[in-house]
Amino acid sequence: MQEKAKSIIAIIIVMAVLYCALPLFYETFNYYPPMKEDTPYRRTVQIWNTLTNQRVTLDTEIPLIPVNQLPVYQGKSSSNTLNVSFINSSKSYNKSYTEEIYFLVSDTGVAESRFNLTDGSAALEPKQIVSFKTAGLNDSGNYIIQQVKNRNFVTQKGKLPMFSLGRIRITDVKFVYFNGFDTYPYRYEGQTTYYPAWKVMVETSNYGDEVLMIKAFQ
Repeated sequence: MQEKAKSIIAIIIVMAVLYCALPLFYETFNYYPPMKEDTPYRRTVQIWNTLTNQRVTLDTEIPLIPVNQLPVYQGKSSSNTLNVSFINSSKSYNKSYTEEIYFLVSDTGVAESRFNLTDGSAALEPKQIVSFKTAGLNDSGNYIIQQVKNRNFVTQKGKLPMFSLGRIRITDVKFVYFNGFDTYPYRYEGQTTYYPAWKVMVETSNYGDEVLMIKAFQ
């Protein structure tokens, strides 16, 4: 009986030591340098992320969205992803650019918009207006990290990883329009809906390089 009690006490001591040492393990087993990492505060979340290798490191700058609201478009284009340019002056707005969508910005709103769809696509029409709750740079970075951890994304290749991405380093982020949220995983001919989105380039320990598409609004 006394030996059993000693064993139980030893197990409790070992568990207490492991619990206290968890932050050290959390940093030691970091796959990428913790430059701008969203480190969980709660120990249970740290344990889960360590066991599943679900680590997210933000190693790039987040583009600033200079407006609070943007339209969701419906139409047809040969491209699933449309690049976006925000322009502050009317003179620059009338010049030629390589992006597919241009927004003329006035204060914090869109004064005018135009398209550069050269593939004979049907005109895109605004379907609804969405507001951004994460306009700040820090807010956008935290939002992207959280969406990656919660698996609220689709890949640009049209596939969702069956398992955890593992340890993740975000290497580049672009603001685009993407039509794969509603049509995934199906493909059909006809009009689709283009949503404001973050195009997130990542390096993962389980799948290598991936491109993740995340809705830019909640």
